[in-house]
Amino acid sequence: MAAVAITTTTQDIAGDFDIVVRGNPTDWTNVILQKALGAGGANFITCKVLGGQGHHFVKNTGSNAYKLLTAVTGVTIEFNQ
Repeated sequence: MAAVAITTTTQDIAGDFDIVVRGNPTDWTNVILQKALGAGGANFITCKVLGGQGHHFVKNTGSNAYKLLTAVTGVTIEFNQ
């Protein structure tokens, strides 16, 4: 599977995945990944707070909904399984 961007739009993801943060925020805001249980979930809570560039692993049992809390200028966030 090719890398897919994670944005503020809800996206269902099945299974564990790697996430990559590229670039540095222009206003030094952290990237906040949110998760809602179940595909199509709507009750989002913070899953991970990611500061700056790096590779991260997300343990994801089943299929759950993910999105960014807010868009972060100067940064691209992608996942791959």
